[in-house]
Amino acid sequence: MEENKPKPYTIPQPQKKVVNNIKTYLSDMADAIRENEGSVIKIAMAEKNKKDQEEIYKEAKVINKSKIFMILGGVILILVGVVFAVYVYQQKNNNTITTDKITKNLPAIISYDTSSYTDIANIITRVDLINLFKKESSNQDRGQSIRSIFLTIQKDGQPALSTLSEFLPILNLSMPSSLVRSLSGKYMVGIYTSSEVDAQTNTNKPYIFFILQTKDYANAYAGMLAWEDTLLDDMFPIFEISVGGDNNQLFEKPFNDLLINNKDARVLKDRDDNGVLYYTFPDKENIVITNSEEAIKEINNRLIANKIKPL
Repeated sequence: MEENKPKPYTIPQPQKKVVNNIKTYLSDMADAIRENEGSVIKIAMAEKNKKDQEEIYKEAKVINKSKIFMILGGVILILVGVVFAVYVYQQKNNNTITTDKITKNLPAIISYDTSSYTDIANIITRVDLINLFKKESSNQDRGQSIRSIFLTIQKDGQPALSTLSEFLPILNLSMPSSLVRSLSGKYMVGIYTSSEVDAQTNTNKPYIFFILQTKDYANAYAGMLAWEDTLLDDMFPIFEISVGGDNNQLFEKPFNDLLINNKDARVLKDRDDNGVLYYTFPDKENIVITNSEEAIKEINNRLIANKIKPL
């Protein structure tokens, strides 16, 4: 009978879900997210590095360009400097060109031992002309010799002696108009090398001189007397007369009479009674201006020699 008893009813239990599969999925998702985050960070870092490299390249490119421009600018400045230096050197050398071939054919008021010539197209200012005289004075000639300085211009393709009207304006002298009108236009510029030896250079001293020819002795003489007031102002840079310090009183001192080779002359003396500036009429046709009594004597002798006719 017990065998036929019905079995008690049992409420069926719901089946449990598989948790392992969920955990695996979540883990995979987390791993994927981590991997993706890592990839994103790597990509971001790579982009940043790329931008940084581009910036560095741009800066380096700008710096290189700046260096190139600086180098080119420096090279250009150096070339300009070299060209300018060469130009100045050539201009200085062109100021005095000496050739016997040309100067032998040019006339002079007195005989000369050596000569040089300068195209006055290269002489623009008074300072240029004074510098020329200084350069000529630095050339060493034998004692008691005369060098003629020919100031020339181009005429018909050949150098010719410039006229007084072309030469005087460059010197910018305060010469009285009466004296200018009395001049014939013939002149000579030269250097007399004396027998006196300079103690400092141990060479014979050079003295510049001017010879002006006149066609009216009376007006020329009166004009020279009138010019005495400003003659030192005009001539001290040319003859390199010291006018500083105690010598400043030279501007207030008058010219005095003097006989040189029995010819009337006028002289300006310093405080030690040394003649610093002379002018004389060796005859009624010529005026000599210089800073050396010895130069005047030599010029007088050569003027006399020119007038002696051979038998």
